[in-house]
Amino acid sequence: LMYDQRAMLMAFTLAEIPFLLLASMIFVVCFYFLVGFEVLAYKFFLYYLFFTLNLGLYTFTGHMLMSIFADSVTAQGFGGIVVGLSSLFCGAIIRPQNIESFWIFAYWAVPSHYIFEGLVTSQFNNDDTPIEPSAGSDFCAFVANSNNDCTIATCTQC
Repeated sequence: LMYDQRAMLMAFTLAEIPFLLLASMIFVVCFYFLVGFEVLAYKFFLYYLFFTLNLGLYTFTGHMLMSIFADSVTAQGFGGIVVGLSSLFCGAIIRPQNIESFWIFAYWAVPSHYIFEGLVTSQFNNDDTPIEPSAGSDFCAFVANSNNDCTIATCTQC
């Protein structure tokens, strides 16, 4: 290469920052109000912070994989593995209580676990709203079957 690797790293990082901030803001403005989260400025900006960190994490992981491997096909293959394992062990797909003791290190080592935890706790901290299943939904049937009780008043499907 003609340039020093530190100069290239700084150039890539500085070039990505405006994109990360703008893309995160566009997504968060659309998604935050669409979902119906509480309209408080500090909760909005916490969600924006954690989403920007998440986008930055995966963007710079992609940059790292592109610099490690010789071609983009191999980097994309390993990127899929990294994203898959990160999604698997972040606590959204498999609850931490259900992860085998041998694999629990992955739950604590994956950075997306902390981002997911920050997204959830920033929005639902001190929220005591009960979650009621809608009548006839799959979630209602799941709740009725998990309680071995098909007499839930709001659930008509068992």
